[in-house]
Amino acid sequence: MTARTSKARRYERQQIEDSEAELRILETHARQARGPTGTTTIPELRRALPDIPRATFDRCLHRLWCERILFLGKAVYLWELSQDDREACLTNHEGTPLLYVSRGSR
Repeated sequence: MTARTSKARRYERQQIEDSEAELRILETHARQARGPTGTTTIPELRRALPDIPRATFDRCLHRLWCERILFLGKAVYLWELSQDDREACLTNHEGTPLLYVSRGSR
């Protein structure tokens, strides 16, 4: 097996794992969503899916956001966040914690 074949297989395995993780994130979001915009928080999603590694969760959530399947919103009142919740959030390019997850436009 060549290094290229090995790398391609790892990439393919990661794509399958990511697809499964994305599906689980979407299913969990649908169960947890509240209100007219179907909102929950990233910490709540993480707590419901503890077996998904953080890097995989973050990568999948970011991809769902970029594809506009889900929207991520900034935390409004930072002082209300516990340290654990703050650490569970993603951050945007400015370093602002992204806390809320809502249904996207797709």
